[in-house]
Amino acid sequence: SPVALTASGKPWYENENGKNLYFDPSCSGDGNSANRWIFDDSVPSVTATSDLDGDGKCAYAGRITSTSNLPPGLSIWKVNCGGWIDVLVFITETSECIATNSTTDDGTDGNFYCINGGTAVGIAGSCTCVSCSAGFSGPNCARVEKFYLSGTYIGKCAVSGNCFSSLNYGSNERCTFTVSEGGLLDVISFNTEEGFDKLAVGGVEYDGSSGPEGVAVSSGDEITWYSDLVNNDDGFEICVGDPCIA
Repeated sequence: SPVALTASGKPWYENENGKNLYFDPSCSGDGNSANRWIFDDSVPSVTATSDLDGDGKCAYAGRITSTSNLPPGLSIWKVNCGGWIDVLVFITETSECIATNSTTDDGTDGNFYCINGGTAVGIAGSCTCVSCSAGFSGPNCARVEKFYLSGTYIGKCAVSGNCFSSLNYGSNERCTFTVSEGGLLDVISFNTEEGFDKLAVGGVEYDGSSGPEGVAVSSGDEITWYSDLVNNDDGFEICVGDPCIA
């Protein structure tokens, strides 16, 4: 999609590498240079009627003489590679992804289905959702996370699917893992500085090599973690399984 329209009413494009494509009625500003589309590093003015990069000369990486709205596709451009040469250039216009609530929007045209508060990012054909509501993840924000994360200094704290962790943690971490779906905790690994770096579950603190194995948690419970300023350790990874049914 265009960044903006310039004073001529033509679109100005910018690619992912910061290169700009725009129309300049007179690249030198003296009225003697031909109308041309320009490809260059310079950001064009959207108010100037000529010499859009303001350098007073025609200096750029590539050009094509045309007054039309440059269509996507193949065109022969003059490209400066130590001298001007003809190069066949393929131009395609891409659209930024937009979140929708239609389950049929697959991102092909930039419209992409995001649920549970997600925001679509990327370009058409390569969309995904970010900033999902707490407790959800995945490319469409549809996957239910059994924990969600908050805190004043998250550091290496993370949640993924059924698990939460802070592996090879850093100093002064302050994290809260809130349970969105209850069950029994399954300690995959647990090793913190004993007496100082502690995980608290249901009011009970765990440190050293003793984690909360088999402790039951319910939706809405908060599990807190903090580390001090020195002597960090391997950290922990803990998952939740289905609660036992009598």
